[in-house]
Amino acid sequence: MKAALSYSLWAEAIGGFIAYIAIITSNNLSAGQEWAAPSNLIWVTVGFSILFLGFSGDFIFHQVMRADTITTMN
Repeated sequence: MKAALSYSLWAEAIGGFIAYIAIITSNNLSAGQEWAAPSNLIWVTVGFSILFLGFSGDFIFHQVMRADTITTMN
């Protein structure tokens, strides 16, 4: 169970970090009225994909009593 929690938290942290860095390093962002996709859109997508992989362990946080029946095969 500890490994599943560690995996989910690390995946969320790493994915969020990659997406955040990709957005703030985009060179075509401005404060204007027109919306423009970030130039590093591929890396933003990769970061969010990794981040959402971490949500697979989210059920353990919300249903702690069922975590042992979900994570182990009896």
